[in-house]
Amino acid sequence: IKRPCSVIGASYNIDLFMPRLARCTTATVRISGMIRPSSSRRGALRTLRVLRDIQHTFADKVEIILFGAADDDPQFRVLPRDFKYRNIGMCSPEQLAGLFNQVDIFVDFSNFQAMGLTAMEAMACGVAVIVPETGGTNSFAIHQKNALVIDTFSLKACYTALSKLVNNDEQRLSLMAQACKDMARFYPEGPAYRILDRLFGH
Repeated sequence: IKRPCSVIGASYNIDLFMPRLARCTTATVRISGMIRPSSSRRGALRTLRVLRDIQHTFADKVEIILFGAADDDPQFRVLPRDFKYRNIGMCSPEQLAGLFNQVDIFVDFSNFQAMGLTAMEAMACGVAVIVPETGGTNSFAIHQKNALVIDTFSLKACYTALSKLVNNDEQRLSLMAQACKDMARFYPEGPAYRILDRLFGH
């Protein structure tokens, strides 16, 4: 690129994605994952394999909730689903905000993320997240401080990271609390101001 470029930064809808409910203190760890089989980079097969292994290992200690694809989606139906899960299908932003106020962990096992908006939204609601190290998640995710940032091409790395969050209550709760605090600074007015400043500022 021969012309000067500016990074305006990441943001999300802070009026919608926020902590709204006091999470129930139960022994069950609730894990959510987005399944988008129509997009190969989203890693739907990888995500389901890892979640299946986690569910088989931890059984009733975990509850797995999927979203992003309907039960009758042909591309979803051919994926491995031989484990206990609940699928809520396609979600509106309001439904997603509600879900993120009920779960403890959100996994994004995509190949890469340009930014990682869904992970940001989950973190803003106080969810512990696992995100890919490839792409733009480093604009908001700090490994072992407010998220786990991993090599998502490795099934072993994905399984290991998730199993640690299930087993380690202290780490999971720490990530949840820090994520919520850190996301508060990604309000949309910031990038809007930087765009205007880049276009019209001196």
